[in-house]
Amino acid sequence: MRKITSLFLAIIMFIIIFPTTTNANPEVQVETDPSLVFRVDNQQIHNANYTNLNDKMDALKALNEGTIIARFRYTGTTIMSLFSLSNNTVANGHFQLYISPSAIGSENRYEKAGETSVNTHVKTDITVKANEVHTLAMVVDQSQGYKYFLDGKLVKTDTTSARKFLSNIYAPNTAELGRTDRSSGNEYLFNGDIDFAEVYGRPLADQDLISITGVTQKQPIQNPLPEGAVITQPTSVFYPGLYGSNAYRIPALLYTEAGTLIAGIDKRINHGGDSPANIDMLVRRSLDQGQTWETNGVLINNYPGNASNIDQALLEDRETNRIFSLVLGFPDGGGFPTSVKGSGFKTVNGKRYMVLFDANKKEYTIRENGEVYDDLNVKTTYKVDKLRNLFNNNVQISNIFLSNSPLKAHMTSYLELWHSDDEGLTWEGPTDLNGLLKEEWMAFLGAGPGTGIQMIQGSHAGRLVYPVYFTNENGSQNSAVIYSDDHGATWHRGESPNEGRIVNGVTMNERTSTGNELTESQVLEMPDGQLKLFMRNYSGYAQIATSFDGGQTWDSEVVTEKGLIAAYCQMTAIRYNGQIDGKEAVIFASPGVSSSRINGTVKVGLIQENGTYSNGRTKYTFDWKYSQLVKEGTYAYSSLSNLSNGDIGLFYEGTGSAEMSFIKFNTKYLKWQRQTDSSVPNLNSIALADSKPDGYKANDKLRIKTVFDSYMMLSGDRSLKGTIGTTEVVFQLVSQNASGTEFIFETAFPEIASGTYPLDVAFSTNLKAYGVSGNEFSTQADTSKLHTQVVSGTAAVQGAATSLTGASQVASGQAFDVQLGLRNVTQSVYAQDITVTYDHAVADFTTANSLIDGVNLIETVKNVPGSLRFLIASAGSGHAVTGNADVLGLSFKAKEVTEAITGTIKVTIAEFGDENGSETQAAPSSLSVEVTPGTVGIPGDINNDGRVSIGDLAIVAANYGKDSTSPDWEKVKFADVNSDGRIDITDLASIAQKILQ
Repeated sequence: MRKITSLFLAIIMFIIIFPTTTNANPEVQVETDPSLVFRVDNQQIHNANYTNLNDKMDALKALNEGTIIARFRYTGTTIMSLFSLSNNTVANGHFQLYISPSAIGSENRYEKAGETSVNTHVKTDITVKANEVHTLAMVVDQSQGYKYFLDGKLVKTDTTSARKFLSNIYAPNTAELGRTDRSSGNEYLFNGDIDFAEVYGRPLADQDLISITGVTQKQPIQNPLPEGAVITQPTSVFYPGLYGSNAYRIPALLYTEAGTLIAGIDKRINHGGDSPANIDMLVRRSLDQGQTWETNGVLINNYPGNASNIDQALLEDRETNRIFSLVLGFPDGGGFPTSVKGSGFKTVNGKRYMVLFDANKKEYTIRENGEVYDDLNVKTTYKVDKLRNLFNNNVQISNIFLSNSPLKAHMTSYLELWHSDDEGLTWEGPTDLNGLLKEEWMAFLGAGPGTGIQMIQGSHAGRLVYPVYFTNENGSQNSAVIYSDDHGATWHRGESPNEGRIVNGVTMNERTSTGNELTESQVLEMPDGQLKLFMRNYSGYAQIATSFDGGQTWDSEVVTEKGLIAAYCQMTAIRYNGQIDGKEAVIFASPGVSSSRINGTVKVGLIQENGTYSNGRTKYTFDWKYSQLVKEGTYAYSSLSNLSNGDIGLFYEGTGSAEMSFIKFNTKYLKWQRQTDSSVPNLNSIALADSKPDGYKANDKLRIKTVFDSYMMLSGDRSLKGTIGTTEVVFQLVSQNASGTEFIFETAFPEIASGTYPLDVAFSTNLKAYGVSGNEFSTQADTSKLHTQVVSGTAAVQGAATSLTGASQVASGQAFDVQLGLRNVTQSVYAQDITVTYDHAVADFTTANSLIDGVNLIETVKNVPGSLRFLIASAGSGHAVTGNADVLGLSFKAKEVTEAITGTIKVTIAEFGDENGSETQAAPSSLSVEVTPGTVGIPGDINNDGRVSIGDLAIVAANYGKDSTSPDWEKVKFADVNSDGRIDITDLASIAQKILQ
């Protein structure tokens, strides 16, 4: 207590001894936040015209913690840098804050010659919709870790990753908005508009960032499901940690004739990447159509080491009820990029046998019963079982898929077939199909993951058909199918749709073609037994091939199905068990954009007969009548299945390689037409701010205020353009409120002759204005223009008028005064009857008082909220009102608000009488007042440095003695700590007490 008292005395002595200190510096300027490194506004970043920030390099590269905030609207579809700091002479020496349609995050890559490169990558999967306006904030705090805020929510915290910020980048030489400058060339180009971007040298408070980012928070659209429409909540069938695996990928879904739902998956034990890796093949079963799933999964196969199985496709033979799983097998170190040409088999005495090699490249073959023969056709002591385990003298010594095995398989892909005769509980296999199906010029032959089919129509009824794809002599990918007419005992490969396909007048060959690649695919049957193969490719759409002979050959035309937007990603398609709108139908699912694996979309294609082919067969096309977004954000591989009662199951990757999810829905859900947000902010008003009815002088500030009913982002030429009479004027944006609803545009009044002139103003034609949902406001509509009058010089205002003057902006809860006056009164006024209205949701009226001696406020009527009536009378002939005079002082108190709001005070009726009893009306007037929310942060932290200290006390002391009547009050009122309209000892004591706490 003694310390506090001593400090109070010191403060008082400071004021007494140095009374002129505040007068010596009447214009005390306080930095909004001294930790602000930079702020950049209104950046249009398209076609790689990024924003260079190299002049901020020295300040940025020193930061080991801080805050980045950006408000933006994007139109891209991939990972895009908002802000970066990089060393462009290396590939992996950069920091970037990035966004994508399905994630936000940051990379902090350290690269220095002779040292180990390290990437600290923090991200979260979250939907960031294109075209909408978003606000993102990132905090790196050495004591608390990482925090990410998006549109008013804290969406990610990370306390475990290494805490690295901009100082971690070695020798940075480039800082930019809109790209990451690096030597590798992948620069993560941003495409869109950045409303503003800021970097602070300190972690800002959570509540501040929730408030700032919350300006662009969207209100959810109410979309109740129509009666009868059904969709279940996603069930995570596989997820990290389940069954000892860190990741899962590649879903396959099969509903059996007996009613068992089988979900197949790649069990990617160490990470989510493809082979080469430790990947096993797994299924999990549901006996109630996906409502619940059995606790234990069923492992089909588990090769030792980093030998792998990958990319499963399921199929049931309805006649035998045997379930097949077609998978791809790789030796340790094998994968799509490392697989070499060859089948791994050779022909001996007319039979195909698998080949092995020892360390000296000596060749061996696996014969009947797994016996191994050498290159001289001599039986050895080695044997190999079906699981590829290697035995010597009947003792297991290794596995031929392991890199350290004495005898090893050829380093290529192996197409394996497994089967189950008990609804997926147990599995037998594998049967190696390479010897029958893979050509020596193929480096790769793998399953099109998902499902196969059994044909039911025409001469090939009963045929089992699996989609596959392979690489040819030139490494180009080609789709195809394999088929069996003997219940899976033997298999054959059909030609690729690229065989005989005509592209730009050139006939392709599956073995030698380059370009026009067709990869993973799904096959389904048309009503007359034709096959349609839906294929992944690089066009941005699904491509469809047609076979008339059960997949052996294909029509020369491959159709690019423009109704099916698809990313370069596996897709799934099934023939629906039933009819939709009285027609046979196809159900299709894939990512819903052409260039990114996001927004899982299910489409209904009604099958239509549309003429015939040259061979007389019916030509089937699809009317993609219904489309439903089933998963926003990340969405990649998936698998559809018909369930009972017309329901449809979908098993999909919704979080990269983490959770593999199942949902179930019906056709009424697919036909549901959702409501979309088509709202556009309304322009409530466009009017002169602080108008001067007595006239403007040359170079006076002429301001126009626009008020919208909700947030608006202005991008491009932020100006209003028009004329005063015939003189062209341009009003530039000079300020806006925190909620983005009110904007002030300003110009210098031109030097023109005295008089009254028409003012006609419109938004610039090069200005774009967007609401939070991304819908564009029509800036050139007639209702968006201002037509009014202004007075130049001392031109006389015609007729009597009223006036309202006062502050245009006040703080939440603050008291403020407004002066009501008469202007251009030519007679002597002895009595006045004035009605004033105000927005009672914005402010409360407190009192009114006369500002002229001898002019008395006789009565104040407040019967109606928001309406005031004043009766005023003069005390004798010596107190008449004439000319220009302020008559009444009106006192109000602003409401407590959490975001800025504007209200209007208006004189609606003004009548007065002279000594002869003649009555005259005066023109009305108005005043707009913006109420701003109170400062968010630490009470008493005036300079916003995150603490209450001597710097804050100095600011209050420098402005001691000022009050709401001071001419610079709007600039210094932040030092009025207790908001009582004056800066005095109470404010100093308040700060002092906080310093000593």
